[in-house]
Order: sequence, then C-alpha cells, then structure tokens
Amino acid sequence: MPYTEPHWLITVGGDAWSQTETWQFGIRARVQGGANQPVDQQLLADALATPTNALFSSLAVTTQARLLWIKAASINSDGHYSYTEPPGLYTYAPAVAGTGAIAPAPQVAIACTTLTAQARGRAARGRFYLPPISKTVASDGRMSITDADALEGACRTWINAINATAQVSNCAVMSKLGAGTTNNITAVGVGRVFDTMRSRRRSLPEGRTPLAL
Repeated sequence: MPYTEPHWLITVGGDAWSQTETWQFGIRARVQGGANQPVDQQLLADALATPTNALFSSLAVTTQARLLWIKAASINSDGHYSYTEPPGLYTYAPAVAGTGAIAPAPQVAIACTTLTAQARGRAARGRFYLPPISKTVASDGRMSITDADALEGACRTWINAINATAQVSNCAVMSKLGAGTTNNITAVGVGRVFDTMRSRRRSLPEGRTPLAL
C-alpha cells in the first residue's frame, strides 16, 4: 500500500503545561521538481521557520504552550525516510511562548480541516490539531464565528507559505490505501465546536480523593 509519490512530511512541535507534555501537528506536501535531496530538507525547514512562527503567534496559543521546532522530512512512496541523513530540523532558540491569557482544559482541542476538490472518498480531506488555543466558549456553547474565521485565516496563510517555497509544489491530503491517492489541498476549515483529544484525556490522572459519606 504505497503513497502515489515521494513527498514532504512537515511537522511542527512544542511543549505545554509547564513542559510536562508535548504537542505536534503535521502536513504532507508534493515535491517541486527534483527538490528532495538531503540538503533540501534543511533548506525547507529553514524557509518555513518564520511562517510557522507567524502561525503560532497569530493563533492566540495559550501562554501554557511553547513552539520548539519545525521539521521537514523527505518521504518515499513506501512511507519511510528517503535518506539515511536526518530530516531538516529548525529549532527555535529561545522557544516561542504563546500569548493567550486563557488556559483551556488540556484535553480540549481545535482542529483545522484540510479540504480538496474531491468531495468524498480516500484523501478527500484531512485534519491537524492546533496547539492549545486561548479561545472562550460563546453563549451558544461554541467558539465565536470571529474566532473561527481568524484561525482559518492563520492556517490558510501558513499553507500558502508552504506552497510558495522553492521545494514544494502543493500541500496535499495523501492516502496509501489501495494504489494510493493524492489530492491537493484547496481550502481549510475550522469548526466552531471544541473537540477532545482522547489520548490527552486518558493521559491525565484523575487525582481523585474519595470523600466518605
């Protein structure tokens, strides 16, 4: 079950909650021309350092989270690294701290959905979870339209910045089921309903102290 082509895997990561937890998200992108050599991995990571910093700063990430690194890896159609050399890695020194004053519950998450021209089926859409966002619940129990639109705009700007780099053709949703399917990302969406990351929820100990009747 291969991918349709070699491609980039771009991942962004950091820590949160007094550095006790890590977070990361990623996106795949098609290669521009022959730009997939080991040196291009570092060139791409370096090129995306400033746009990724801008994304992090514009998302209103809580002060409880920090941006630490961005990585660019060349991936073969079999899903493995293309080279024995390590992926390109840009480390933020110092780490970039969030600026949002509100600290969400650690298991609460906001996802950015990546959409394609394919309405349904394999590789029709993807998603990535954003770092902990400092947004409040509106009176209807959801995030406000204004806040959701702002997050969408920030994610669109970031993806367009990736597409504009010399090494990238288009960010894409990719599936390796069957013969593989690849569809270019044509739009992004951020829903107003706050999501839950189950893995994060399970990792939080209850700390319950029974109280006798």
